[in-house]
Amino acid sequence: MYSYKLELPQLLAKTYIKYGLNTDEFIVLNATITLVPYGQKPNIEEIGQTTGKKGSEVKEILISLFEKGKIQLDRNGLDLSFLYHKLDEVVRSEMTIVDRLVESKEYHSMMGSHGRHMGEVELLPYKNDGEVQSVAVSVQSDVGSKGEIWSRKSMIEWANYILKFTEHVDDEWINQYNTDIKEQRMKQNEIDKIHLEQLEKEREIRDLPKKGYILLIKFPNGSYKFTYTTSLLLDQKISNTKQQYGDNIQIVHTLETHDTMKFFYKFLRSQFSNRFNGEVYELTDEDVQYIRAEKFPSNAMEWFEGHSPVEK
Repeated sequence: MYSYKLELPQLLAKTYIKYGLNTDEFIVLNATITLVPYGQKPNIEEIGQTTGKKGSEVKEILISLFEKGKIQLDRNGLDLSFLYHKLDEVVRSEMTIVDRLVESKEYHSMMGSHGRHMGEVELLPYKNDGEVQSVAVSVQSDVGSKGEIWSRKSMIEWANYILKFTEHVDDEWINQYNTDIKEQRMKQNEIDKIHLEQLEKEREIRDLPKKGYILLIKFPNGSYKFTYTTSLLLDQKISNTKQQYGDNIQIVHTLETHDTMKFFYKFLRSQFSNRFNGEVYELTDEDVQYIRAEKFPSNAMEWFEGHSPVEK
């Protein structure tokens, strides 16, 4: 709403005549926009002093504008959104269909893939006496729905621009243009393919097993925590962990793992999910003994020790 208030005075100055306002109506409405804070009702006397008009004149003009549908009021006073869109319609009515197309494509590009731009249309065969004798232009619709047909004025204007284009080019030019587009598309496809292959290689590297260490530590209050490293030596990890959590923690057990990330996230997190309490685990003595025994299910053992050699 703040942006409307900033843009409206300039927009009103450009369009007030074509919007059907006379000079007095423009002066009063412009003063109302600039002087009245958003969310407050117009101060008739203040507007009158600014415009050199009596309060009764200001009131009469605002009432007249309201009755003619030029302005609307809401609980916040003057409906700036209504007025902005009405004036914007005046501006857009003066734009050629090509200007509107360019604006639509620029907005679509700015907003990403959300929605469709004006140039994305459907051609609808129109039958007369059972035969297709003409084609209409409609907004491109979603699957299972129909788009609105353009106005006659827009279709005539669009048809004239297409005819002008055909008068300035021949089939040789069109064929060369299409050949260039196809070559550009093929080059882009190759670039996209190389990019996807690179992403796949990076994913494969990320998925490679990372050897490391997992520590089970115990806090003085009896709760436990698992912590891991894939970059530090065991002594370094223990030292860092004590610096992080204090020397009064107990290193209950350490595990040297083949695929540290999978063992930590897919096995330990899953195995003891019912013991998880926020940031720590409430393990039982049996849980701790189970971890110390290092006898895990086959998939977890693979992540823990790596593939076992195949016996011949």
